[in-house]
Amino acid sequence: MSEITTIGLDVAKHVFQLHGVDAEGTEAWYNLSDLLDEQGRSEAAIDCLRKALRAAPAYIDAVFNLALLLQRRNKYAEAAEYWRQ
Repeated sequence: MSEITTIGLDVAKHVFQLHGVDAEGTEAWYNLSDLLDEQGRSEAAIDCLRKALRAAPAYIDAVFNLALLLQRRNKYAEAAEYWRQ
């Protein structure tokens, strides 16, 4: 898969919802962020983690990964906000 499109994101979210992971697709966004990060698409991965956290603000794995990705992108002030959570 060379590119993940918005349609691809919607399909991934729908698949996770159908299988009862969660109604908001939180796990789908989190898992998709891992795939995107592995492809070197950290900005897209950050977007997915933000969507996961909008649905589940206390999702600690997403908080940790978002802080880590932001730090890798040299966004230290923003990363520090998540490290404190």
